[in-house]
Amino acid sequence: MKKGCFIVFEGIEGSGKTTLTQELYLILKKKMDVKLTQEPTRNTPTGDLIQKILTKKKKVPQKTLALLFAADRLAHVENELLPWLNEGKVVICDRYLFSSLAYQGAMEIDLCWLLQINDYEVIPKPDLLFFIEIPVDIALNRIDKRPSKTLFDSFDFLNKVQKIYKEILIGEKFQIEKLDGTKSVDFLIEKITQITSEFIKRHNSDNLLTKKSSNSPEHNKT
Repeated sequence: MKKGCFIVFEGIEGSGKTTLTQELYLILKKKMDVKLTQEPTRNTPTGDLIQKILTKKKKVPQKTLALLFAADRLAHVENELLPWLNEGKVVICDRYLFSSLAYQGAMEIDLCWLLQINDYEVIPKPDLLFFIEIPVDIALNRIDKRPSKTLFDSFDFLNKVQKIYKEILIGEKFQIEKLDGTKSVDFLIEKITQITSEFIKRHNSDNLLTKKSSNSPEHNKT
C-alpha cells in the first residue's frame, strides 16, 4: 500500500494547471520530500513519441494514440509513481488517467475500453485532485500565444473534453477540488497550498511534513 501522498492536476489545455503544479512544487519542497512529474512523460521513448504525435510531427490512428498513452502511464506508474509513493514522498503530477479518459473520450473512443487498457483497478488513484475549470474561449486565447499548437486546440473539441471531465469525476471517492482557472495565479496557488497543507496534515503521517535532509538528492524534473 502506498505511504506517500499523490496529488494530480487536471484541466483542458490553457487552464493554467502546469503553472500551478510547478508553483505548488516549489512551495512544498521547502518543507517536505516532494516529486514533480507529468503525463505524457518526458525523455522516455513512449513519451517522446506521443509528443511528436500531439505536435503533428507524426500521425497515428486514434486508438493507437490511446494505447501509447496507456503504455506510457503504466511505465510511469511502475518506474516512478509507485516507488516514490512507497517511499513516503509527496508526488505532484501534471495530468494523469483522467486526461486520457476526457481527451480520448472526446475522440469518441469507448470509455470502458479506455479504463481496461489503463488498468483502472490496478493503478494508484490520486489522494487529492485539482480540476482547473476555465471557459474554452479564454483557454484558446492563452494557447494562441504559444509557439506551437497541438491536435486538440479547437473550441468544439476542448469544450467536449471539459464536459467529459466533469462527468467522469463524479462519484470518485478521492478528494476533488474544482477551481476557477480565470482567477489570478497568486490567488489560485494560495488556495491550492492551503488545501494541500490541510489535506496532508489530516490524512498523512508526520514524515510527509518533515523537511528533507540537506543531503537529499534534488528533484529531477520531468
